[in-house]
Amino acid sequence: MNFPKNLFNSFEDWSYTDLKFEKDSVLAHVRRSNDFWKHACQISAAIKLKMPLGEPVLLFYPNGIEFLEAFVACLIAGQPAVPCNIPRKRGYGGRISSILTTTGARYYLTSDAQYRLSN
Repeated sequence: MNFPKNLFNSFEDWSYTDLKFEKDSVLAHVRRSNDFWKHACQISAAIKLKMPLGEPVLLFYPNGIEFLEAFVACLIAGQPAVPCNIPRKRGYGGRISSILTTTGARYYLTSDAQYRLSN
C-alpha cells in the first residue's frame, strides 16, 4: 500500500507515554514515533504472510499504544481491523462468538501480556 508523503511526515517526531498504575507506583512507558512506525510495519509484514488479503482481524488489546500499532498495521496490510474490548469477567464467550460470527473473522491479534492472561 502506498501512503501519501504527508502521512509519513505525521510520524516524524512525536512520542507517546503510556502510564500504568500499579498499587503504590506509576510505570511510564515512552514510545517514540520511529519505534511506533517500525512496530506497525513488523506487525503488518506478519499479517501479510499469515492472513489472506481482506480477511478481518480481531484486535484484542487494552487501550494504549499496542492497540494503535496493531490498528495501523491492519491498515497498512489492507486488512479490516475489528477492535474488540477485552472482557473483564469470565463468561463473555457468547459476546465474542457473536462478534466472530458477525464479522467472519478467523484471525486475531493481541499483546503478549494479554495472551498470557488468557491461558
